[in-house]
Amino acid sequence: MIVWLTTSRGLARSAFRPGRLSFPTFFGEAKKVGAAAHSRQSKLRLTLLNLFTERFLKNRLPHSGFTLLEILVVTAIIMIVTSFVAFKFNRGSGAPEAAERLVLQFEAARDEAIAKGRVIGWSSDGAGYQFWLQNERLEWEPIQNNDALRNTRLGEGVQISSQFVNQQQRPLGERVLFPSDGVIEPFQIQIVAGEQKLRVGGDVMGRFALLDFDASATAKVSP
Repeated sequence: MIVWLTTSRGLARSAFRPGRLSFPTFFGEAKKVGAAAHSRQSKLRLTLLNLFTERFLKNRLPHSGFTLLEILVVTAIIMIVTSFVAFKFNRGSGAPEAAERLVLQFEAARDEAIAKGRVIGWSSDGAGYQFWLQNERLEWEPIQNNDALRNTRLGEGVQISSQFVNQQQRPLGERVLFPSDGVIEPFQIQIVAGEQKLRVGGDVMGRFALLDFDASATAKVSP
């Protein structure tokens, strides 16, 4: 703006002298000067913006990642969920109670796998089940000292009769996996107690459901 006014004053003095610029020519030249000044200001703003962006990225990128506060908050949430699951465990020994308990434990296994960045496995011998943790050497270790993922024996007359992964029946004892990215192969676990039959299912999004024996009927879905 200062450049434009200064140049405009010079043009104004020249415009009204004999033999100099005419009045229309004066305004034409003034517009050109104003456009040039505006272009220089735009370039200056763009240069400053690029400089700010470069310094911001230079200072930000080396420090990207989780802060200590974020890690503490996630740890606290996992502890609360684990305590809730442990509290819900010993509510009964029938098939419905065993199925509800298994849904909660699958949720805890999913969250534990994501939090630890390790694959967690689940396997059953029919009379009970066990959770496993895959270590750095890709070996399976039984999970201990964890109330949410403890070794569980089913009540009298209750058993796990079959398991399906990707709609294919798999033998009991084969592990159902909970990857660290939270993406799970769809599976179903069948629990029987006499004439009563229930199924616990998990989908690819890591959601678990307590199902009745009809595949189209869902009694309960957990987020």
